[in-house]
Amino acid sequence: MPASSGLTGAGSFAIVVFFLAMIAAYRPQGRLDTRRTNREIANRLARFLLPGQPIWRAIARHPCRSFSCACLHRPCGWGIHRNQLVRPQPKAVRPTCSQSQPCCEKPGCRGMTQSRAEKIAGTIRDEILQGRLEPGQRLPSERDLAALHQTHRSVVREALKKLEQLRLVEIRRGGGARVSPLDGASLDIVGHMLEMNDLPDPVLVEQLLDVIESLMTGAVRFAVERGSDAELARGRELLAAIADPSNGDDDYLAAHDELVRLLATASRNLVLEIIRRSLRPRFITRLRDGEGRIRPPRSTLIPLAAGLDRALAERDPIAAEEEVRSLLRLHREMLLKALERELTRQTPSQGEL
Repeated sequence: MPASSGLTGAGSFAIVVFFLAMIAAYRPQGRLDTRRTNREIANRLARFLLPGQPIWRAIARHPCRSFSCACLHRPCGWGIHRNQLVRPQPKAVRPTCSQSQPCCEKPGCRGMTQSRAEKIAGTIRDEILQGRLEPGQRLPSERDLAALHQTHRSVVREALKKLEQLRLVEIRRGGGARVSPLDGASLDIVGHMLEMNDLPDPVLVEQLLDVIESLMTGAVRFAVERGSDAELARGRELLAAIADPSNGDDDYLAAHDELVRLLATASRNLVLEIIRRSLRPRFITRLRDGEGRIRPPRSTLIPLAAGLDRALAERDPIAAEEEVRSLLRLHREMLLKALERELTRQTPSQGEL
């Protein structure tokens, strides 16, 4: 047979053996499905064959000459048509959501259910925190909430679970969901209470600062008793940076924040560290970046830093506790004044009204 007329007898025999081996390696469950078998063979050959080339050329392109090679078991959707491989049609990609692009509202969006549930939970949470929903009041049914927010009941059910985790509502089987008292809510709710508005309620801020003072005075006492020499030495370096008048406000705040983290870590109290992190409100960063100044004056700051430095050097927990309390109350006064300035600036005057 001339070379141009087709394959030789040995080549045809190799092709037959090749297909038999591929079908035997496939081992379909139950009755042989010819279309599925051909598709599987095409998927295995697609890695070694370009579109439009005859299938028999894949034998020469096979890298390991073994039909059990793992690289042949990667289905890619290629098909066989007239003894040639055909390119698969691209599948439609379902829309996804990202942080930079808001979640779509179209059906099929993967992030739609979670985003909608968080939005509904946030709406009900704000109504509870603002007093519109009182403790003991029963929430509308899942069906009514789904109709109100134009979503599915499963999304509403997920939102109620989030509120139950915050201990803002109590879900009873057959009794619906009822608002729980705020004094039994989770600690995570404090951040939401502080950030419902652009600036928080000054009374709530004062209560928060009371808790921070109690935590940090206890933390510095434990840090002096349990901290290592290296940690206390680093604390004294940070105190020197805080008291240095040549440092700017940014350097002062950076040294102050690092000193607070150091004392909390040196206390060897994981619960105290978790509570401190959870009570870190974001509005303080805004006050620091505003026009107001929250750095204490040097005449008051330098003596307090020197007293705390002596307490750390002598490992005197009582003296360290008193110096930290005085320093925190000084910061408290500056912070509340900055908050008052921001509130006054946002409140329109009578002439503007």
